[in-house]
Amino acid sequence: MGLKLLAVCGLALLMTIPALFVFFLLADRTSRAEGVVREISQLVGGRQTFLGPVIAIPYSLPAPPVASGQPPAAPATGVHVIYPVTASATAATRSEVRTRSLFSVPVYRADLRFRADFDLTGLPRELPQGATADLNRAELVLGASDARGAQADILVTLPGRKVALAPASSLASGFSLIAPGDDRAAPPGPRELTFFAAPAADLLQAGGRFQALATASFSGAQRLALLPYG
Repeated sequence: MGLKLLAVCGLALLMTIPALFVFFLLADRTSRAEGVVREISQLVGGRQTFLGPVIAIPYSLPAPPVASGQPPAAPATGVHVIYPVTASATAATRSEVRTRSLFSVPVYRADLRFRADFDLTGLPRELPQGATADLNRAELVLGASDARGAQADILVTLPGRKVALAPASSLASGFSLIAPGDDRAAPPGPRELTFFAAPAADLLQAGGRFQALATASFSGAQRLALLPYG
């Protein structure tokens, strides 16, 4: 009985050897596949997620009171987001497959068009209690997850002008895709977006309704997604 048990254990041990070879081969191929995706993404951009036009208004809150003898606290800051009343987006894509050795990665170029209809009547509203909005630094904002894929300037047609967007400046203090007072869960990864913007102070001063039309051209790999924004 003891010899049979030893023989079975020995056979089981021998059978693990090819299983280990398979495991290490799979691990090596998986690592290589991920490396190929990173390599191609460096050239064309990675998985792309886009946010259509919204308006971002920086605001500040009064500094909270502190105990006697303590240094004064810095005022809190944030960014209030105005969503369009109605919005739509279309993406026309051209795709291909790039290969490296045994591995293939789907890549694409996408021409995107966004439409956003805003209603600024009675703004600013829904700001936190006691907040002071800095309307002069308000920006019309679009977002993309991988700016390396930009193939051309992002252009936005606004009332009376057409502008090319530049990297956003007013968002350094924080940005949320959910407006204050909204209890919905935020979409995944908003802080991983790169934001592009144009000044919007004149739009807020004019108030009322207006339409923004934006065009963008990006390349990417594996996936394209659009965040809800209106």
